[in-house]
Amino acid sequence: MGDRLRYLLNRISERLWVRPLTMCVLSTTLVFLAKTMDTAEIGRLVPAITKESLETLLSIIAACMLVIATFTVGSMVSAYASASNTATPRLSP
Repeated sequence: MGDRLRYLLNRISERLWVRPLTMCVLSTTLVFLAKTMDTAEIGRLVPAITKESLETLLSIIAACMLVIATFTVGSMVSAYASASNTATPRLSP
């Protein structure tokens, strides 16, 4: 019985829809948990976040992501140029 159940769980976990469904259920649960914590006493201990501080934080994150994306594209172009210079046309279909 245990081997059969383990086999079925492994087969289900191999499906492509299992991980997104799990993350969806987990995130929905966390949203409702955060909403209930907002009305609880512990919600009053968390500092208030203003719109300006959130915009500043998001602009810093966006600037960092732009730098990382630029570096990644540059390194990909450099690798492609290096590979195209060293390889012969017979190596690539």
